[in-house]
Amino acid sequence: MKDVHRLEPTSANPGEDTVSAVWERFVQGEDHVSGVRPEVAISWHGCRGQYRVDPHLSEAPVAVAEIDHTLEHDVVSTDVGGLAASVVRESDGFAGIVAVVDATGRILASWGDRTALTRASDSDLAPWYCWSECAAGTNSRGTALEAYGPVVIRGAEHRCQAFHDSVCAGIAVRDVLTREPITVLNVSCWRTQLPRAAGGWLAHAVTKTRGTLRRRARDSGAELVAAHTQAGARSTAALAAVDTAGRVVIADETASVLMGVPAPAPAVDPTARWNPGLPESIRAARYASRQAARNPDRVGFAVEGVSGAPGAGHLSL
Repeated sequence: MKDVHRLEPTSANPGEDTVSAVWERFVQGEDHVSGVRPEVAISWHGCRGQYRVDPHLSEAPVAVAEIDHTLEHDVVSTDVGGLAASVVRESDGFAGIVAVVDATGRILASWGDRTALTRASDSDLAPWYCWSECAAGTNSRGTALEAYGPVVIRGAEHRCQAFHDSVCAGIAVRDVLTREPITVLNVSCWRTQLPRAAGGWLAHAVTKTRGTLRRRARDSGAELVAAHTQAGARSTAALAAVDTAGRVVIADETASVLMGVPAPAPAVDPTARWNPGLPESIRAARYASRQAARNPDRVGFAVEGVSGAPGAGHLSL
């Protein structure tokens, strides 16, 4: 977490002329990016080779309307939104904007002074538009979704030339179990450097929401233990309860042998859960969580032939 604070310097963009020159050559087809930070270079290559983002794109595209996600995403995004709004209220003289972005790169809400918000809307840095890397190229909102720490993108480090006048920083809040991104808090300034406090804003958002997610993970672990007990009373099949990352919360004697985990001690704490090393269980758990989100009465399903475990067999999750 201490790395979140490393968003300096706050004076002129370091090596901006060099980066601009490298950007010019890169968009012309050269592969060498000497003088560009590694995380930016990786993003550039992905945006050019994989996503084929036009470097002369002038604004972000409209976001997809329908996205499938869990209630936790809504809760966490709301929490981060509250933090973003408080940052703007409590920061005298802040001339940028603070935005909340969902796991697909859609901007959900933004705050700032009226001039900054108006200028941002000119490039669609506003709700209902998408800033994922595949949509808008290298930028701290979309690139943060691909990274596991804070991301700062300055000037010509942006894939698209239209965004070269901005400096932005972002960090993704990630699920404590799956490590998948849930939301991004983003700070952006136009033709000026980020405030020195920006690193602290990002750090506070991640710390607060991570605590909320850990408490939720413990609560859901207790719910899984209770569900396992109820299901075990009705079934004679090998039975295990796993979280959304495929880690075992509790398993009966037979399931523990199949999965190679201790039994029957429950692991309510997410840091104490067992990883059986079975890709099947991860796929099954993620499928089950999606189905359960649509149908709360769903209990589980069978995974047949648990390969790679000490004794293959039938297992109910």
